[in-house]
Amino acid sequence: MPLPSSHAALRHIHRAAHVAPPAVTFVDFQVRTGLSVPFAPHMRGTDAAPSVEPVNFQVRTGLSVPFSPHMRDGERPAVAPVDFQVRTGLSVPFNPYMLGAHAEELLRKRIMISPVLVAWRYRVASAQAFADWLATREILLSESRLSGDAGLKGVRYGGTYRVAGSDGPGAAYQTLWGYTSEAAMNAMDRLSRDDCASASLVELEVIDFVKGLKRYAAEGGAAHFSQEVLIGASAGPG
Repeated sequence: MPLPSSHAALRHIHRAAHVAPPAVTFVDFQVRTGLSVPFAPHMRGTDAAPSVEPVNFQVRTGLSVPFSPHMRDGERPAVAPVDFQVRTGLSVPFNPYMLGAHAEELLRKRIMISPVLVAWRYRVASAQAFADWLATREILLSESRLSGDAGLKGVRYGGTYRVAGSDGPGAAYQTLWGYTSEAAMNAMDRLSRDDCASASLVELEVIDFVKGLKRYAAEGGAAHFSQEVLIGASAGPG
């Protein structure tokens, strides 16, 4: 293939020199921030700035609780005083059922009948009739029978005693009940009021015994009935 002549090359260069330059269009630059967010139209001047709505700020604390209306408007609501009872570790009320080691030992050896004793004091119209009735009922209230019943755990019958110097008609008596827990006392209270949907055989015997005491006490005069609570000298945390 023959090489082009010098004249032909010159003509080609001449034609290339007279070629019109290409058209250049406007480039829409967008300057981007570190977050790569382009300028909005109103920031470039092409559009009007948008309207801005006021923002209702709420300053929140570390608990993230917004200001209450009275904190924004200035008027505080009426506040009623609260009667607080602050209890520390040293202000716990005395609990006679919380026993120390010494009291537990006394209870185990039956030196102390129970941490709490409740004495019912009353009069009966006929001491002999009452003694005869009592002879057939007390035997059923032994400690082994009461402690063996789940509903009477912690209840102890302490016996019934005639008060010295009150012989004859209208003799005075005391019946003692011992409790080793508050639950035991509540259980006995329900039985005394016959407030039980169901009851075991031993519980029924206790209910019958209490009903009999109430009947004899009523005959002797309800005004003579009283109740006394005794707390063991060594009861309570030691």
